[in-house]
Amino acid sequence: MSKFHFAIQAKAGDDRSSVAKVFFEKAQASKVAFMSLESLDDFTVGTHRFMRFRVDANPLPILEELFVEGRGVISLTDAYRVRLPGGRTAVVPHATMQAVARAPYAFRGTKQKHWERQFGSA
Repeated sequence: MSKFHFAIQAKAGDDRSSVAKVFFEKAQASKVAFMSLESLDDFTVGTHRFMRFRVDANPLPILEELFVEGRGVISLTDAYRVRLPGGRTAVVPHATMQAVARAPYAFRGTKQKHWERQFGSA
């Protein structure tokens, strides 16, 4: 099964759980199902902080929604590209996106029962 690496811009006060929760909410609304979401670590592109993830489903529809709502995203097209609100784009090295995780954590995916509980809701 293929794994997709991507990153989502963290806003002020965000940690990996809050960024993951936003991803899960969009995935549930879009009916995107996956077994797990792996949080790998955070890093910066310029002055913007991103949370790096890996998932076993195509995240592009979810990332597009997050981008429209004002979060920067990094995804693989012909290369890993960062897209920031306001229209700025740049290439991000493959080595950055596929590096060994510095602070790994796995969230139960939407295909698993009771995945919502990991975010404090019943």
